[in-house]
Amino acid sequence: MLRISSYHSPKGSGLDLTSGLEPQPADPWEFLGNAMIPRDGERRCLGCHVTNLHAIEVQAGPESADHSIGCEACHGPGGNHVLTRETDFADPAIVAPRNSSAKQVNQVCERCHGLAHTGKVAGSVDDPAWLRFQSTTMYRSRCYTGSGEQLHCVTCHDPHRNAETSPVSYESRCLACHDSGRTPCPVNPTSGCVECHMPRVWVQATHAFKSDHNIRVHARRPAGK
Repeated sequence: MLRISSYHSPKGSGLDLTSGLEPQPADPWEFLGNAMIPRDGERRCLGCHVTNLHAIEVQAGPESADHSIGCEACHGPGGNHVLTRETDFADPAIVAPRNSSAKQVNQVCERCHGLAHTGKVAGSVDDPAWLRFQSTTMYRSRCYTGSGEQLHCVTCHDPHRNAETSPVSYESRCLACHDSGRTPCPVNPTSGCVECHMPRVWVQATHAFKSDHNIRVHARRPAGK
């Protein structure tokens, strides 16, 4: 892992310390970069950025042609699905979120957007380090617990498109729920939901703004907004 990486963000473009590396390495040899542990390092770092890491390594199979995340990363091996259709097998052998529970949908997304071992982040719920793990923080929000755990990632996000950047599109999802009998916001019941309850915070480690998916009433606007 090269020690310096190129970043492009709303705050500007340039070179900076690579995410995840310490400012002062313990070993002088690591000033140029850190050696990635074979297999385990690749799995932990690259597993979420490609469809199938093994296919990339051996350059075999349709997944090796994916430039980033392809269909099979979320839906599973397409070849298995084709075989079940050809043999009239009852189980379609494909992940179908539309036919899945909210918990099952979240489990698919949190493979990359969640944190399995929460002890790795020692800070409080306001620690910006949590913002990288949207699925994990969403579970803490009252929107999730108050909905009977029916809120899931696809409630607000279309997995087949880049994430929307306009708060208006997300606020329509908020109002669809809070206009249907749930308690409306006493401050502004028609707009401003995301800015107040899911503020964007600058996370230096990833050189990007991230939205706090622990939907709640914030005591104050976070620094860096």
